[in-house]
Parts: sequence; C-alpha cells; structure tokens
Amino acid sequence: QNSKMIYLYSFQLKEINEDSIEIGEEEGLEEEKRKLQNFSRLYERLNTAYESISGDSRALDWVGSAMSDIEDAAIVDKELKPHYETIATSFYSLQDTAHELRKTLDDLEFDPIRLDFVEGRIAELIALKRKYGQTTEDILIYRDKIADQLDELMNRDERLFADQEKLNNVEKDLEIEP
Repeated sequence: QNSKMIYLYSFQLKEINEDSIEIGEEEGLEEEKRKLQNFSRLYERLNTAYESISGDSRALDWVGSAMSDIEDAAIVDKELKPHYETIATSFYSLQDTAHELRKTLDDLEFDPIRLDFVEGRIAELIALKRKYGQTTEDILIYRDKIADQLDELMNRDERLFADQEKLNNVEKDLEIEP
C-alpha cells in the first residue's frame, strides 16, 4: 500500500513540478492570447486612432490651431488665459498619446508561434486544474500537501527509528538508579 502511494505521489509531484505553474500565470496568458488572436483588429484600431490624432488636418492640428487662437485672444482678454491653459494641456496630452500609440504600433507584431505556445500552455494549466484543483493556488497547496505525505512515507523507517531512540532515552532518564 505504501509503495502504491509513494508511486502515485511521486508521479503527481513530477507532473505538477514539470509544468512550473505560477500564481496569476493563466490570467496573463489569456490576455496575451486575446491580443494575439485579435492582432489585425488591434493594429487597425490603434492605427486609426493614431491617424485621427496625428494625421494632417486631424485632432492635433485643430487643437493646436485653437491653442494659438486662444493664446492670441488671451493677450486682449486676460480672462481667457485659463481656457488657453486647458487647451494647451489637452494639446500636449494628445501629443504624448500620439507618440505612445506610434511606439506601440511600431512594436506590435503578429507571432503565430507564440500564439500556439500560449494556447498550449493554457491547455496544460486547464488539464492540471481538472486533476488537482480549481485554481493555481489549489494546485500548489495540493502539491505541498502530497510532498509532505511523500516525505513522510519515504522517511517512515528513519522517523520510527528516531522516535524509538527518543523513547529509549526517555526510558533511561526515568530509570531510578539504586
């Protein structure tokens, strides 16, 4: 019976440890999968947004023009200065956003090999959850539990020997010398 349990626990520990699961990993993989599966949509939307902000006669041009007009008007009417500051803040925020969108577009690339890997990894995690727990945390708790039980089964004789030694020492201590 003990050898069956040792075999079972050893097999399960090997299976769980080989997959090197991490808490929160599945959520990150799902997010990456969603991005990879929707690459063309993501690229198209980001590009359209970038062009709407930064293209010729687009948002930045119009907001920049409004900023210049209000700045000039604020020279005549000082009460317009807060409006200029609001528009200027919006202009520079849009400019920063356009820069970040351009950077994201430049870095974006479709990787079918990575998509296959991500989908495979998610399938592995689902299989582990089916066997060992509803969540990654449950699997790791189960792994620790069976590791302790395996250690106890494999080191049973040594523990019995150590316990017997302790018992012998206690008995010696309790003996009264004549």
